[in-house]
Amino acid sequence: MALLTEVREAERIARVERTPAMDLDDYRVVITGAGRDFGRSLAIGLAELGAEVFLSARDFDAA
Repeated sequence: MALLTEVREAERIARVERTPAMDLDDYRVVITGAGRDFGRSLAIGLAELGAEVFLSARDFDAA
């Protein structure tokens, strides 16, 4: 239960308000370790900013 709470908190922190200066619509990013913790938060945040995100994780279900 504590891990789920930590993941949700990290996802909440990763969400930012989209501004023109942070527009990533024309960018592609590769994120390794996207299955958990910081990699997951980073992937979610960059996707919300419009980047095309390619993920790599140890487990398919985690990505």
